[in-house]
Amino acid sequence: MLVQCKRRARTKKIGSPEIQKFIGMAHMHHHADLKLFVTTSEYTDHAQALAHLRGIQLMDGSDIEALARR
Repeated sequence: MLVQCKRRARTKKIGSPEIQKFIGMAHMHHHADLKLFVTTSEYTDHAQALAHLRGIQLMDGSDIEALARR
């Protein structure tokens, strides 16, 4: 399992280039079966589509807040 976390302001969304880098590291260097990208901000539509296509689970700031409330 490979997890990457990015602390960002809500206005600074994670874009597809960052997801592409994560994909490269997950597959080429770590051979990870499970991949999770976590951010305190949000993801662009393109980043979400790419992550879905490549089997990467995404967690954003809203997900973190909901988890903390439980």
